[in-house]
Parts: sequence; C-alpha cells; structure tokens
Amino acid sequence: MERTVVLAIALVFALSVMGLTGNCIATTKAKSKEITGKIVSVDTVKNLLTMKTKKGEMTFNVNEKTQIMMGKEQRHLSDLKAGEKVKVYYTHVEGKDLAERIIVKAVTKK
Repeated sequence: MERTVVLAIALVFALSVMGLTGNCIATTKAKSKEITGKIVSVDTVKNLLTMKTKKGEMTFNVNEKTQIMMGKEQRHLSDLKAGEKVKVYYTHVEGKDLAERIIVKAVTKK
C-alpha cells in the first residue's frame, strides 16, 4: 500500500514538472523577423496593415504596443498611406503576424 502511494506521488510530481516545462517553452518569445515592401492598405477599424513584398502580399496585426516611426517622429496607424515604403519587424503569434515595429521610409524626390 505504501509503495503504491509513493509511486502515485512520484507520478504526480513528474507530470507536474513536465507540465511546467511545457508552459515555459510555450511562453518563450517568438523570434522577430523583418520584411520591406509597399503599403497596399490600412484598416484602422480592424488594426491591420497589408503590404506588398517580394514574397507577395502580407497582412500584419497592429496593436497598442506596435511602434510606428518615420525618422524620429512617432506615427499612428491612421497616418500610414497606400504606396508608402515600410520595413516591418514582426513575430508570428497564434497563427497571425503581429507587427512590433513599423518604420516608414522617407520619400526621396527625383
């Protein structure tokens, strides 16, 4: 009887350690990627930015933590316009691409 109790406690302990390890792995930060392209559309209601890249069109979710910069100036999603060149730093989280930082390229005059 005592042996069964000890085995049961050992099993519960082992499973809880495995569960904690799995949670730690799942919550590690995803590696950030970057891509450059031109803005196709901006949806300020759904907080989405769609851009055309060499890989094709990509859509990014934008949230309150997303930093949008043009030079040294902070911008908002509503400031972005179709046709502007941007570099997006993003992570793939829960099946979606989340923009962490959007850098608007300065327009060069010809």
